[in-house]
Amino acid sequence: MDEIEMFASLRPAGATIDVLVRNELRAELFGASPGARSSADGQDVASSVTDGASGRAELLVLADERVSRRVGPRSSVLAVAAAAVLILGAVGVWSVAQRDTSNEPAATTTESVSLTQADLAPPRPAIDDPLWLLTYLDDNDFDAAIGAVFEPSSKFDGPSAVIETWSDGGGVELGPAASVSIGASVGTTSSDDSAAVVEWTDGQGNRLRVFGLSLGVDTVVEIARAVSVQSGRATFAELPGGLVAAEATVVESLGRSIEYQFKGPGTDTLDVRTYAGGAFANRARVAGEDRAAMPLGDEDILVADLGDGRYRANTIRGFWAWEFDGSGFASTAEFLAFVGEVRVVDEQTWQSALPSSVVGSGSRAADVNALLADVPIPPNVDMDALRTSDSSESRYPFIVAVSGSLVCGWLDVWFDAEAAGDQARMGDAATALASSRNWTMLLEIAAQGGWSDVVWQWADAVNGGPGVASGAGPQSPTRDAARSALGCQF
Repeated sequence: MDEIEMFASLRPAGATIDVLVRNELRAELFGASPGARSSADGQDVASSVTDGASGRAELLVLADERVSRRVGPRSSVLAVAAAAVLILGAVGVWSVAQRDTSNEPAATTTESVSLTQADLAPPRPAIDDPLWLLTYLDDNDFDAAIGAVFEPSSKFDGPSAVIETWSDGGGVELGPAASVSIGASVGTTSSDDSAAVVEWTDGQGNRLRVFGLSLGVDTVVEIARAVSVQSGRATFAELPGGLVAAEATVVESLGRSIEYQFKGPGTDTLDVRTYAGGAFANRARVAGEDRAAMPLGDEDILVADLGDGRYRANTIRGFWAWEFDGSGFASTAEFLAFVGEVRVVDEQTWQSALPSSVVGSGSRAADVNALLADVPIPPNVDMDALRTSDSSESRYPFIVAVSGSLVCGWLDVWFDAEAAGDQARMGDAATALASSRNWTMLLEIAAQGGWSDVVWQWADAVNGGPGVASGAGPQSPTRDAARSALGCQF
């Protein structure tokens, strides 16, 4: 007999035990891991309940309401599928059971487990056919997470969870869901076939989300209960068995995505995109799409036929999720055969083969210095980080990356000065931003895309202009708007 069932036989007739409470009891009484749900935990059985304020409730998991949604490729806020936890009762929406922890000893901090630099290094794809050329490269990075946990053996291609902060500027689309109690706060939990999300506001006012993959809802709730935020990073009390906290270098890598565009003979093209974060990143690319699992060498790859000779295929290779998007192929078999020929080369080989249109890491410092020759440098931007970055990009995204760091730096000064009522510093930042209309780098790319115009709109806005564009018309500049429009990471 299961130990907890044996223990439960001692309770009064008709009483019930919550899934999370049962796991906690098992851990405390018998030393078992609270992470996995038993087969009985997923049964759709209605349970009695008391008011959530009393700290006792039953969690009902509805196993067959499952929906997925697709999200855009660049969003750091993942849209999550609706629906697996719904709780109804006379008192309305209930809270997941909470224990009185006032007399418990402080939890121990979970040790981090490192992935190697080889795991985190971006894989460099190459096509040996001389008729195929790399024509465009974009190395994109954004602050996607404040923490993560994973099973060490999986390297993010298996059970894992990512902790994010979020604001009203973005959010998760949720279907029917149950409010849960995380400490003294209230959040929302939802799940689909392989994902579960818990959202809440902590005692410091941080709005947080834990997004778990291949983990039960109860395990994701336990992870959320273990989270606290210190200096903008998540720290954890003791985690469910088998899970460890990711090191800072791993967390900082999670927002990175790299796009390589190859051009072949005629109209043939192949875009190869790599996303840091393994299963977490891969799900954002394939959720809600009809895919066929097909063999590619010794791995399975998910393939979508988009029509007119265009195909897309996605797979997970350790810490990196791969996407191949090709056009001009006669059949799925031809597309997969070509994808199978794409190989990974070492960094030195890859850098030496870059076309002149791409700014590689070898020449990056000199190229950055050339762009900075005629621009005012904000006091809060690390110029050495720009010069020593291992990113490689085509000229346009390279200029966007450098100018974006400067613009966001000056906006940060302007917002701080505005909050402090410091008119002199606001004027200095506004003047620096107004000079962007004369920056050589922005004039160079003004006819190639919309970035220069967006920067100049913000420069005008902080210099008394009509404001920045929004769906509701021109608005006053805000940090949230700058994060959305310019990718600023304040």
